[in-house]
Amino acid sequence: MAKMNDIASPTSINGVTLGTAITVGEWSDRPGTGDASLTAADGDWFRVSGSTYGLRASYRYSSTVGEWVRPELYSGSPTLLTRIRGSVLPSAEDVAWTHTTANGGAITTDGTKVTFDGADAANETAYAYFDHNIVGGSSAKYHFMQGLVQCVATGTPGGHHQGRAIRIDSYTDLGGYHQHKRHVLVLDTNAPTASMNYRDHYGLEGGITANKNYGTVFDPTDPTNDATTAEAYVEFYVGASGSWVWMNHNTTPTMATRNIAMTNATTDLYIIGNYDTSEVGSVTVRESFWGTFTPVANESHVEPGPGGGS
Repeated sequence: MAKMNDIASPTSINGVTLGTAITVGEWSDRPGTGDASLTAADGDWFRVSGSTYGLRASYRYSSTVGEWVRPELYSGSPTLLTRIRGSVLPSAEDVAWTHTTANGGAITTDGTKVTFDGADAANETAYAYFDHNIVGGSSAKYHFMQGLVQCVATGTPGGHHQGRAIRIDSYTDLGGYHQHKRHVLVLDTNAPTASMNYRDHYGLEGGITANKNYGTVFDPTDPTNDATTAEAYVEFYVGASGSWVWMNHNTTPTMATRNIAMTNATTDLYIIGNYDTSEVGSVTVRESFWGTFTPVANESHVEPGPGGGS
């Protein structure tokens, strides 16, 4: 066998022990949390494959999170802070969220998913927020969110284009600035079907250079980026140097924000739903998990750097 990283006989590649069994199948058939007739043990491997998208990303089962997560997240010793399962309202979760509704907006559950309904008028709001209270210093962390979401009703975008969205606030000590950043994934802007929002603006196509707060717009022609015609599996990572998102088990993330122009916001929130009063729309969510992790060197993770053998 050829050498890898100057190792003649590597025992693992990118943290995967050679000879490890990896179950392959549809995400809905993953052992334990998809197919309840099967069991999953901490550290088990699963790779998504199906008729819609073919062979996709690999995952490991985290008994701490209670779900399959990407290997880089598993290696980062994730801590689960809260979740929205869908079977109960966010305010009824074991670690509760706070509901905010106004002008006719509503938050409901049908026992399988939660709907944030702000679809009838532009001034309706319907969202939930969770204060993770991680404000920096030695407690500064990377954040993750993963779960099934869909934008089920839309209208003409307006305001700051932050309705129909998932938001994670983070703190960074990077460069000694000691400031917060706001990272927002917009599920539907009535332009591309999914785009990244940094600070108060969503990413636009066309090479905008006047405002460096803009994030990245997904390719609207790629069906894996569509969060409107069907539920999309979203994985959203936020770190000191930006944020990343994967849609529908993609193997390659989209880098969403840049490590510049940090906002002076002082909030430390997770938010999901319709929270821009100029937007119209509804968002559903289920099987979602939110928390923190520490990136590990020599992994295929959200910070630049190669993996390798050992």
